[in-house]
Amino acid sequence: RYGPSALFISAGGYHHHIGLNVWAGVGAPPPPAGSAGLRYFVVELPNASALEQAVGRVREAGLASEQTSEGIILRDPSANQLVLAVRPSRG
Repeated sequence: RYGPSALFISAGGYHHHIGLNVWAGVGAPPPPAGSAGLRYFVVELPNASALEQAVGRVREAGLASEQTSEGIILRDPSANQLVLAVRPSRG
């Protein structure tokens, strides 16, 4: 955490892979339909067990989620989408 305005998340002990902040956007409305911008990003988890753990934490936090063929979709207050999915096997 960086005060009340930023959060950094990572895996494997790295300092951060993703930075989240509200420095210039507290209360910003979702962008208009059809506008350019980030629609979603995917966080690939190593296996189904890790996905189940993450979804459990989402439910414990009382966050809305949606199961799709892509994975579990979450939305932030600005309607940005995050997809939690199991990493495809690369072998």
